[in-house]
Amino acid sequence: MAPKWATPQRQASLAHLVQKVLVTGEGITLDLFDGKLDIPAMEEHIRVWIALDREEREALWRAERRRLHSQPEFHKRGQYDSLTKEMLLADRPLWEIQAVGVGAFTFQRVLKVNIPGLDKTIWVNLPAPKGVSKHKRRKFFRYGKGVLPEPEADLMYRVIHEAVQRALSN
Repeated sequence: MAPKWATPQRQASLAHLVQKVLVTGEGITLDLFDGKLDIPAMEEHIRVWIALDREEREALWRAERRRLHSQPEFHKRGQYDSLTKEMLLADRPLWEIQAVGVGAFTFQRVLKVNIPGLDKTIWVNLPAPKGVSKHKRRKFFRYGKGVLPEPEADLMYRVIHEAVQRALSN
């Protein structure tokens, strides 16, 4: 059985090298103890071929290990893929109330309203709710407890909606 390095091309190359050395007579040494001819160029070729085969086997082993143990690659840009981003954008509200406070110039209720689609924040002046006691208004605006009467809540949401529409049209 031939050694692993002895491919047909290499055997042909080695035969050509030995024929050339035997014809010219250069590069041959005779071992007097064993009576064998020694061709150092042939041994050097064989050492190089063995080293090349070792490197090739190692490269194949590394590639196989990388293929078997690598994480699957996902090619997506940004935080979300396209479908998740569409679903998220479709489900988000048109506007959201971030804070409730008192305006410095008017001393009336103002709302800080965020519009996520524009990355914009607007301030909306609210009219004072009528027909609700001062205590109930304070409780609702300060602590978020209690319920505004429906007409007042509708008025508040209508004012916010109109302000958001003006901001979107600009």
